[in-house]
Amino acid sequence: MAESAAARERRIGLACALLLIFVWAGFHVAARLGSTQHLTPWDMGALRMGGAFLGALLLLAWFRPPRLPLPREETAALAEVLRGMGLIADRAA
Repeated sequence: MAESAAARERRIGLACALLLIFVWAGFHVAARLGSTQHLTPWDMGALRMGGAFLGALLLLAWFRPPRLPLPREETAALAEVLRGMGLIADRAA
């Protein structure tokens, strides 16, 4: 049992190391692209943050975090706040 736990920890460590290499390589590629192309700071930010966003989407798709049930009162209060901000439509009468 301990041997399989150690093997699992090793696989997790290697996966994290590989992920770290990909992240740093992405930053270097984006920096190189920014220095050789005519990109605005907004474009550079989009390159860096867009890659992180896509990576986060992949992690969310893989792990699927559980949905937390909200009590009915909190759900209704949240809906009223969002409706007041104009983010969701009013209910049909």
